[in-house]
Amino acid sequence: MLPVVEIIKSIQGEGKFTGIPTIFLRFAGCNFAEDGHPCQYCDTPYAMKRSDSKMFKIETIIKNTELALNQNAITHLCITGGEPLAHPEIHDLIDIWQRRYIVTVETNGSLPLWDSKAIWSMDIKCPGSGNDSYNMYSNFEFIKAKDQIKFVIANRNDYDFAINVTRKHLIYGTKIFQPAKKELKPAVLAEWISNDKGNRNICLGLQMHKYIWPNRKRGV
Repeated sequence: MLPVVEIIKSIQGEGKFTGIPTIFLRFAGCNFAEDGHPCQYCDTPYAMKRSDSKMFKIETIIKNTELALNQNAITHLCITGGEPLAHPEIHDLIDIWQRRYIVTVETNGSLPLWDSKAIWSMDIKCPGSGNDSYNMYSNFEFIKAKDQIKFVIANRNDYDFAINVTRKHLIYGTKIFQPAKKELKPAVLAEWISNDKGNRNICLGLQMHKYIWPNRKRGV
């Protein structure tokens, strides 16, 4: 049994697959929130705790997810949360789906990764999130060219922190800096990136879904 918040069809709003029709499988339960320290700018409060969801058998989750993928002729599946890696059973689901679909797994970067054909979309939490002390930097060992690392930037301190991480660690994959909505204007972050001669191929990322659906709650 696993806590499912929603299985929905939408477009991918962030990262290297931005704009692509995707089926989202969202699990409830974030280790940060359930331990009493959610990120300051969390945009999915309805998925913070397992109690906010319905429990489904794994067989039912597989059936409903694959039905949504096949009926809509969609090949991209995004497994998200909450924090999906907080559920050990997710390993088996990822292993099943990575053979048939393009699978992206969103994770907050505080739990162990492993070698996988799925695409890791891993956060490195900056100080503005309140959770930078929980970053598991050993996960970089499992990040390949196919993967992406995301930094949500709320202020200049976050930017400097993120730049220092990219310089200190050998990071493969796409490095994406996203402005925290309502905290930092995209134009400001764009200026910092473009004027930083030492940045290592940083990509400015906008969370497009927040512009399409500014009052977004759930279901899109």
